[in-house]
Amino acid sequence: MSKIRTLLALAIAGALVFATTAFAKNIVGSGAAERLTGTEGPDVINGLGGRDTIRGLGGDDVLTGDTGPDELYGGAGNDNMNGGSGDDRLIGEDGNDQGLGGFGHDTLLGGPGDDNLEGNEAPDVLNGGDGNDTLDGGSGGDDINGGNGNDTIFSDTGPDRIDAGPGDDIIHLNSDPPSAIKSIDCGDGYDTVYNTPAPMGRTNRKLLAAQPNCENVIDLAAERDPTRGITWSGNGTKNGTDRNDRLNGQGGSNTLYGHAGNDVLWGDARHSGKAGKQSDLLDAGPGDDTVYGGRGKNRILGGDGNDFLQGNGTTSTIFGGNGADNIRIAGKNTIVDAGPDDDTIYAITASGRARISCGPGNDTVIVSKFKGNRARVKVAADCEKKKRG
Repeated sequence: MSKIRTLLALAIAGALVFATTAFAKNIVGSGAAERLTGTEGPDVINGLGGRDTIRGLGGDDVLTGDTGPDELYGGAGNDNMNGGSGDDRLIGEDGNDQGLGGFGHDTLLGGPGDDNLEGNEAPDVLNGGDGNDTLDGGSGGDDINGGNGNDTIFSDTGPDRIDAGPGDDIIHLNSDPPSAIKSIDCGDGYDTVYNTPAPMGRTNRKLLAAQPNCENVIDLAAERDPTRGITWSGNGTKNGTDRNDRLNGQGGSNTLYGHAGNDVLWGDARHSGKAGKQSDLLDAGPGDDTVYGGRGKNRILGGDGNDFLQGNGTTSTIFGGNGADNIRIAGKNTIVDAGPDDDTIYAITASGRARISCGPGNDTVIVSKFKGNRARVKVAADCEKKKRG
């Protein structure tokens, strides 16, 4: 059974505008701590920096915490939630929700409904609640609780603690690279465990034998997701693979090459060090990629594919390349060359200058209504549509 994966890019879909009010269909915060509240309809809300509290209320919402330790509440509806970087709390509430913790020690609570929760990097806490949920702890030693319902749980890498809860659950302990779990309780129901016999020279069999609730244990070789590439965190130069990679630069200067595949590149995932001193080159390569610049100087190349590209920091130069790209200007001084195809550029910078050229295609530039922003953003004549957000 293949994993159901969420994409970071899901959290940026739709038309984002800058808003100082907390009630609108499309809301973008700032670098400060804020409370942002949606409507009873489908909202798109992005907190940007700071310790934000975001509430979607009704409708099928797309909520992004971005940087900082955030709290996201989906409300009623089938919501997409992405914590971004920082130690976040994602609470789906009612509906069939998708949640991605991102980078940090995150807590994801699905609530009622058939939810899909993925912790991603670092040790996380996942609780599916009522419903038939799919839970993936990602890397790190995670606490995973399925709750009521017929759940599917992926241990992935790390010494995880698993409580499947009531229901006929399926538990995968055969990730690649394999990893030994710390504890498991399959709960009531007829449960099936797919187990790697001796991960890293250790065995899960002793733990499983001590759990009479795990009725059906099947030993399998480690199973790799054929689309999954490498996950890397560090400083310096790193090359990805032709699969879907996650390359996370830290506080220093980084040169990251995604190559082929749908990659996620972060210039400064951990936000350590003094802002403005780093210099990052982020080359995504072919594929539908997601790229976040660091806090210093950034050079971002989207390559072929429909990419999401965000320039943060003091200075950013962004080349979209071929494909229908979503480009967001969130730093100070930014130059954008969107490239061929139908691109959308969001200029929501609060300081500095931005110069935007669009290239061939039917392109749209949305300039926020933030005070003085219109004078700071210069839009070339080859950008067909210009809007105020």
